[in-house]
Amino acid sequence: MNKKILILLLAIFLAVVGFFITKYLAGVLYYLANKTNPFPEVNLTTWGYYWDLYAHNVPAQKKKLQGALIAALFITFVLPALVIASLFNKKQSLHGDARFATTKEIQKSGLMGNKGILVGKYHNKYLMLGGQQFVLLAAPTRSGKGVAIVIPNLLNYSDSVVVLDLKLENFLLTSKFRAKNGQKVYLFSPFSEDLKSHKWNPFDTVSHDENFRVGEILAIGRSFYPVTGDAKTDFWNDNANNLFLGLALYLFETEDLPVTMGEVLRQSSGKGKPIQDHIRSIIDERAQSDKPLSDTCLDALNRFLSSPDNTLGNIISTFTSPLTIFANPIVDAATSSSDFKLEDVRRQRMSIYFGVQPNRLGDAKNLINLFYSLLIDVNLKTLPQQDSSLKYQCLVVNDEATAVGKVAKIADANSFIAGYNIRLLTIIQSIGQLEDVYKTQTRGLVTNHALQIVYPPREQRDANEYSEMLGYFTFKAKSKGQSRSMAWGQGGSNSENESDQRRALMLPQELKELSQDKEIIFMENTKPIMCEKAKYFNDSAFVDRLKSVSPSMKAIKGFPTHKQLEKIAFEDLELSIPIPDLDVKLHKAKIEKRITEITTVEQAEQIDISSLVIPEFKLDKTVFEDPENPQPEECLQVVDQFFGAVEWEEDTEAQNIVDDFFSQVEASAENPIENLIAVDEPEQTENLIAVDDIEFSHDEMENLVAADESDPLAMIAEMENLIAVDEPEQAENLVAADESDPLAMIAEMENLVAVDEPEQAENLVAADESDPLAMIAEMENLVAVDEPEQVENLVAVDEGQNGSIENSDIDDVYQAFSDQVNSK
Repeated sequence: MNKKILILLLAIFLAVVGFFITKYLAGVLYYLANKTNPFPEVNLTTWGYYWDLYAHNVPAQKKKLQGALIAALFITFVLPALVIASLFNKKQSLHGDARFATTKEIQKSGLMGNKGILVGKYHNKYLMLGGQQFVLLAAPTRSGKGVAIVIPNLLNYSDSVVVLDLKLENFLLTSKFRAKNGQKVYLFSPFSEDLKSHKWNPFDTVSHDENFRVGEILAIGRSFYPVTGDAKTDFWNDNANNLFLGLALYLFETEDLPVTMGEVLRQSSGKGKPIQDHIRSIIDERAQSDKPLSDTCLDALNRFLSSPDNTLGNIISTFTSPLTIFANPIVDAATSSSDFKLEDVRRQRMSIYFGVQPNRLGDAKNLINLFYSLLIDVNLKTLPQQDSSLKYQCLVVNDEATAVGKVAKIADANSFIAGYNIRLLTIIQSIGQLEDVYKTQTRGLVTNHALQIVYPPREQRDANEYSEMLGYFTFKAKSKGQSRSMAWGQGGSNSENESDQRRALMLPQELKELSQDKEIIFMENTKPIMCEKAKYFNDSAFVDRLKSVSPSMKAIKGFPTHKQLEKIAFEDLELSIPIPDLDVKLHKAKIEKRITEITTVEQAEQIDISSLVIPEFKLDKTVFEDPENPQPEECLQVVDQFFGAVEWEEDTEAQNIVDDFFSQVEASAENPIENLIAVDEPEQTENLIAVDDIEFSHDEMENLVAADESDPLAMIAEMENLIAVDEPEQAENLVAADESDPLAMIAEMENLVAVDEPEQAENLVAADESDPLAMIAEMENLVAVDEPEQVENLVAVDEGQNGSIENSDIDDVYQAFSDQVNSK
């Protein structure tokens, strides 16, 4: 219901009640004016009854009735109004009434809710700032910013967070808990010396729509080449940004080049030529191809080429200076692709830690600036009210905000990003430090942080500022004076005066002496709040959350010591999630397009299949009629497509051995089987095969040929069917070979071959056991068939004729052969 309507209804109700009270009081006062006891005879109709009775006949009574009514109206309406007015219009003190907020005032401020940015504790209750407002913390170094603000919020804030983690302590202490509670957790650590980091490519934020691409590339360039207000500097930055646009568009329009910051830098090197010549060759080559460069790209590159020679050097140096960090192979690999999207922080619960060691902070400034600029940029495209999928807030924890320099996007957009559900938790050492970086924009930035926390200061300047912020109160000071008379015999006089004096709520020295467990909160429309820091390591709520993901901490009763906590988090890594390795070597191989030649099986076995690179292979999703339910034949088509993109190098030496063998067979007879079979004529003994007066049909003899000559396993399987054992005692030659090893099986079969004539034994040639094809060729010449009933063994194995035999097929064939020998 409207507030005005409520006030109107309340006024009507009070007027009605006042009317009846006035009538009753007027009757009471009329009785008292006539010196008569009004009780119990007076009622609501008494005054009206006597007015009708005396108003026209008895002037004296009429005056008493009028006086009683006026007095009743005064008592009922005027007197309460005066009292209320006096309460709300207290006399203002001379020097102010500064004081700290009471419990009721803190409750009224809304800080005692159960959701939002955790800012402190008051009487063991957490203080949290809900809504969309920002928080600013000003605290000197080593005063507990991390343990009392950053880590408690990372263990409590339920929506997305993006954290600048300068020592990776925040990640090592909180990432596992956040992951366990449904967050997608990432560590982007592009300078990591242990080569562990998720990846993020700034160019992945650029739209695929060519209408938006140019503006978004220029916005990325502005992070490296900002507008400073200095005409000379801005001239060089504008020209450098133009070159950045041209080279970036060239990468976007060239399929076989990676679209990365590192590649932009490599292209600017000229590839062994002066950069002007390199760019001209790019333009000429693409003009002659079927994929020419876009007009926008050509215009940007030609603007660079048209610059006077005396300015080209400065443009190139301005261009390359902020990009040299991408010459670092670790940074280049970490920014080569993206494991996460910045635009998803409002669509799903995510935790992104930007990790950088303090000693690399100078190198990382530009990249950090770019990261935060793009984080804000991509999330300012759509309001939450316009897209129902944007259902989460994102808290940007900007620890040591001034250490990374001025983030222009934060300075420009802090007044309206709250409406997009982007919240800031800005942490600095002092307001003065912020002024050194943001200059004239400091006041606006501080003002847009609705809540400010200050810790006990160390610098006198900071203490003076905080004392002024707390304000002054007025107190009564008494002064005593004594005067003496100069005349003989006359005594002196004493005097005492009282006056209003001013005192700071907290003097600068009192602020500096404040306990390190205390903090002061300044919030709009609320008196200053003196409260406690919410340190996580001595708070059971936070420690229990860490214990829920750490077996070692769970085994500790009570609170862990500082040493125990450091060991569990920083040595045992029990509180953090595992991070993937950056394969820098693989990334360099992709860039250099290196190809590794595999010449042995051992080399092939050592290859990690995930590290294979087929740069030009792209999955053709159009083959899937229903991508969610692909059909088997569609999957086979994609597999064929994949292997078709792989360049295989055949083993020509092995293939030549096979080709030579069968070419010799075909050259010596019309029917190749004639070379493999010997009837019992002496002149044919060189063929080493004894056939005892057995007639074979042409079809049966064809079965003697190994089905798939290119498949050793299939040929072995067929040979097992061709071996005849002459004597029972030869069964003992069956060696328990490894059926899965073709060479071992061939060696065993050599022991089973029956040779009819002594002189044929010398024909057993010691084959090269390392060459299965050569051994198979020899074995075919050693087969003897002695009995008619063994003709059935001449039938080739079906599997061998129809294709390659799997190891399981060989097992079955070998077992059948062994059983046959044993039974004989």
